Amino acid sequence: MFNPWYHNFVYPVGSLPSEISNAISAVTGSTKASDALVAPIVLSAAAAAVQGVADVQTPYSRHEDRMPTNLFVGVIASSGDRKSSALKQVLGPFDEFEQGLLQIPQDGVDGAAETTHQFLLEQATELGVVDLFRAGAKSVFYALDEGALLIDKRLDVAAMCKRFDGTTIRHTSRKEGSIFVTDTRASMCMLTQGVTFDRVMKKKGDMLVEAGLLPRMLMSFCADAAPAGRFFAPVAVPGQYEALIAPFHERLRSLLRQYARSLKAPGGKRQLLILSPQAADLWTAFAREMDCEYANSSQWRDVAVFVRRAPEQALRLAAVLHYFSSGDTQVSEAAVQAACRVVMWHLGQAKKAFGEPPLEIRAQQLAGLLYDYLVRASPIAGPSRISRSQVLRCGPPELRKAAHLNLALHSLSSAGRIAVICQKGKEEIALINLPPSLLSYGMPVVQGRWT
Repeated sequence: MFNPWYHNFVYPVGSLPSEISNAISAVTGSTKASDALVAPIVLSAAAAAVQGVADVQTPYSRHEDRMPTNLFVGVIASSGDRKSSALKQVLGPFDEFEQGLLQIPQDGVDGAAETTHQFLLEQATELGVVDLFRAGAKSVFYALDEGALLIDKRLDVAAMCKRFDGTTIRHTSRKEGSIFVTDTRASMCMLTQGVTFDRVMKKKGDMLVEAGLLPRMLMSFCADAAPAGRFFAPVAVPGQYEALIAPFHERLRSLLRQYARSLKAPGGKRQLLILSPQAADLWTAFAREMDCEYANSSQWRDVAVFVRRAPEQALRLAAVLHYFSSGDTQVSEAAVQAACRVVMWHLGQAKKAFGEPPLEIRAQQLAGLLYDYLVRASPIAGPSRISRSQVLRCGPPELRKAAHLNLALHSLSSAGRIAVICQKGKEEIALINLPPSLLSYGMPVVQGRWT
């Protein structure tokens, strides 16, 4: 069973279709951001383009049972990690759609622009989005830079869950009476800084998880998003960026033109994608493993709501990957395999962020906090000793509980980083003069069926 605390693996970019993986390489090379930051942005943009023209059939239903192909992703990264730059490089074709620049050549002459509307939503209220759908839009993309602030103040969490599910919008007001809008789709890419996300989570984190919004999102926490010396990396080969990202942008334009034409045919259905027999068997195996093994295991029980969403996320993503790269309506086994790997990576991120770590990992985390505090506080408090009571009063919040501090002290003492000295009934912590690097906890790279 995959354990994200011990089994570390990189974002599975190599499993993705070439149009998508090349676009990720282009943006990471241009911005020097990490795959963990760029890949979710690119995938959400692909989903936003596919969602307007295709749904996917659920493999477990014998009648027509459409699931939307939209995706919600959340990327948490530090300031300066190039979130805005990466998002801007991906969104160009959506800007062209909104401006009416996507034209179809007809007999060698540029045709008229296709039907258009606002597609990108940055600061949107629920009523504003409903008005946009009532005006004829069927597909939108929440491209949220500093999105956690919008979730905190503007976005309706329950309504966002319904946007993900593609359910009918039903509003009733005194002024306008009943509002009834069907068959709408919305993808979301939420980018935000870690400190902002932490503040929102402290305020309403339980509600965001229990209401189902965060479990509907593929989360990525880019703690080390900026590679060391990124601005000193070699300059890209001239023309390489355009060659890598052009097929991705052109496919976005093609799908948006297809969506624009569908707006002229009210009542028409989106294409229905169906998993091939081999793909259906693979997805069923993944779903069974998530439901029967992971969700019921003690290791994953604390994030069971995320685990139970994994099969649905894999089905949506497989449809997006396949249709974006081929346009064929039968989803391939390779697309399902790639989707399962990507979803497992994001599930590991959710486990690390929202789950309870094993005791030894928690001890290592607390030890790192304590060691960093001791290094910073020693010049102020004295030559080399700090009292236990000072840490409990003034140390990091996580260490102001005796049980947590005891774990950290034991871990650092065992590693030979500190000495705990008892004098006159008081405990003092002596920092041993070793190189000021934290303990290295190696996590081996392992390859499993989904990783």
